[in-house]
Amino acid sequence: MRQMRLGYTLIEVMIVVAIIGVMASVAIPAFDQYTKKARIENLKSVILTVAAAQDRFFAARGRYTNTLTDLAQYGFKGSAEAKISIGVQITLNMGQGYWVAGSADIDKTLLPADPYNECWLFFGRNMPQPPASQGGFVRLWDDLTNANDFTGQSFADKDTVCK
Repeated sequence: MRQMRLGYTLIEVMIVVAIIGVMASVAIPAFDQYTKKARIENLKSVILTVAAAQDRFFAARGRYTNTLTDLAQYGFKGSAEAKISIGVQITLNMGQGYWVAGSADIDKTLLPADPYNECWLFFGRNMPQPPASQGGFVRLWDDLTNANDFTGQSFADKDTVCK
C-alpha cells in the first residue's frame, strides 16, 4: 500500500515562485507608469486651479497678478505637491494675459539629490497658443530625458519658470 504524500515538491514550489516573479516583473513597471501619469495629471489640476483663481482675480480687480499670495482669497490655497510660478505678459493686439507653470517630483524616489521632475506650462487668456499646446498646456521640461519641449517664448525656460 502506498502512502499519501502531503505537501508539495521542491519543483512545484519553484515553478510557482517563477510564475509569480514573471507576473511581478510585468505588473510593477505598468503600475509605476500609471502612478507617474496620475502625478502629472495632479500637477495639471493644481495649475488649472491657479488659472481659475487668476481668472477670478481678474474679474474682481480688472488685472492679473504676479503673486501667488494674491490668489489665496480666490481659490488657490497652495500645494504641497507642486512648485508653482505665475506671470503676466502684455501681448500686442491681445492685451494682458497670464501663464502658469508648475513642476513636481514625478517618480517620488527616496534620493533627494535625484528627483525626476516634469514642468508644465499653461497659457491663460490673451496668450498666443503655441503649436505644441494641448488645451493650453505644453510640457516645458522633462528632467528624465533632459528635454525642453517648448522654446517659443523668452520667459519659458526651465530656469525661469520651473523653480
